[in-house]
Amino acid sequence: MTRRMMLSVCLLCLGLMLTMTASSGCDVFCQFMGQLPWCSGEEDLCEGVTCDTGFECDPATGECASTGACCASDGTCSVTIESACTGTYQGDGTTCDPNPCDPPAATGACCAADGSCSVTTEADCAGTYQGDDTNCDPNPCDPPAATGACCAADSSCSVTTEAACDGTYQGDDTSCDPDPC
Repeated sequence: MTRRMMLSVCLLCLGLMLTMTASSGCDVFCQFMGQLPWCSGEEDLCEGVTCDTGFECDPATGECASTGACCASDGTCSVTIESACTGTYQGDGTTCDPNPCDPPAATGACCAADGSCSVTTEADCAGTYQGDDTNCDPNPCDPPAATGACCAADSSCSVTTEAACDGTYQGDDTSCDPDPC
């Protein structure tokens, strides 16, 4: 029995005013008639509902709703009603043949400047993408190049890598404080 039918029974049996709500009408009716499954609010609104092809019963309303393709984040497709789709609903009447869903983006190892590794998509990699289906075990990323003090011809000091030093490299892990130049 639907809530609409239950309300009609409640109103008819108790002679209540039409302004009474379904829940209060049911409460009064249930006090007199005892607990009935359709008074508890836990009834299956789709029980006994038969829908035509391309429609399913919406458990929220108990009415037939049109179905369509629903795309999950992993690229799989299922046909369901819009309210039951937990992904991207493709529209009423759409199907999964052929699959309208985009496959998930490929992922791979991404090396950051500090030598750390994370698995991400190529588009989201802010470092050096190692290729699709690569991973971080073992870490494919080069450790960051060592840096040290570099004395330029004008006696100025800067911290850089040995390869980038345009002067005299003072050694790994050296600094310009105190000035070695």
